[in-house]
Amino acid sequence: MVARSALLILFAAVAARAIGLHEYKSRLDTSLLEPSPTPSSSTEVIRTYEALATDLFNDTDMPCTYLCDYRSIHEKIPRPLTDAEQMYIKLKPIYTSVTSVAASCPAIYAGNKDHSSFDLSTLTLHPGTHLIMYGHSYMWESFHTIRAAHKLLGQITKEGADVCKLNNECTGANGCVDCTGAGGAICAGGSEPKGEPYCGGTSNFNCDCNKAYRLYFSNGATLTGVFNWGWMQQEKYADRLSAMLQQGVDGAAYTHALVMEPHLDAFFTNGAGDTMDATTTYGCGWSSKFWSLWQTDLPTTAKLYHVPAWGYSDENLQIYSSGPPVLKFNTENSNCTAESQWTDGETKASNFKSGGIQGHHCIAVRDSSGYSLGIVPRMAARLLAQMYS
Repeated sequence: MVARSALLILFAAVAARAIGLHEYKSRLDTSLLEPSPTPSSSTEVIRTYEALATDLFNDTDMPCTYLCDYRSIHEKIPRPLTDAEQMYIKLKPIYTSVTSVAASCPAIYAGNKDHSSFDLSTLTLHPGTHLIMYGHSYMWESFHTIRAAHKLLGQITKEGADVCKLNNECTGANGCVDCTGAGGAICAGGSEPKGEPYCGGTSNFNCDCNKAYRLYFSNGATLTGVFNWGWMQQEKYADRLSAMLQQGVDGAAYTHALVMEPHLDAFFTNGAGDTMDATTTYGCGWSSKFWSLWQTDLPTTAKLYHVPAWGYSDENLQIYSSGPPVLKFNTENSNCTAESQWTDGETKASNFKSGGIQGHHCIAVRDSSGYSLGIVPRMAARLLAQMYS
């Protein structure tokens, strides 16, 4: 038994040296030597990258869509496939083209190698903050990362349902993976936590994936989010958004706003009319009216920022000149996204008319070696730091 253990350790060491993993101990595949990490049950603020990634994969409120699973576990996708997905895998079992984080995803690999721990307080709101985050799914990712940090720290005291009460479109699967077609969104967690493209397996949880949220925190701060909700994001419904901004949170005005222009109206009437691989330029198509509304209906004391989507070349990233100050996501030149399974190991600029790398970046990642933290938590933390500066 001792001899066998010694051989296993020797084999692991040789393999690690061959691919450079000696610099990155947490990526070493020790699955034969020790059990996989288990979710943390504590409210510790400082967590290792691996521990935090594990917690995020087990967060039953986290949309599975934003978790990247690069294991080859030979499962058929348990949900309806898009035409593009059909083209790549032709209904065969999945063999993900990302071989490992270390080999295929240098930005994610470097981040986990160079950072031994993550400070969850960098994702928490200051006391008394009333923040609204608004946009499409690229902003939604940061929202869920911030939400998850407060949940892990035990700081959520109430979830307000009033934001969604006006319209049935607000509740349901709403762009989160829905394998059943019955409106059940697929979130993380379960006996065998999975990410894209394996979302929808029987071990994943069904959850609410609303298009609008409001969370109340123990320090008096609140977080409101509105994402891909046509009822609040089409030009013809601008008055509804205006009323929501004027109302604030239970009568208290919003103090901060991180805003991404929504999809074109075609997205809400014809989803194929505004997709990341078909749309050339960033923008909602009614920018002048859109930003005038935000600047008029928020109090003058509110800190309003324009946070454009990533993935557009400079000439295609159209920033409205009379809008608020701009804060840009730092995507760390990451080439691995949740869509990487449908391309040749990475998401490439050549796949998109915009000229840039698009796709949902990873909040957390799994490969055959275990869990890694994606780039989104650092993106969201930098966004909050800039907002408060």
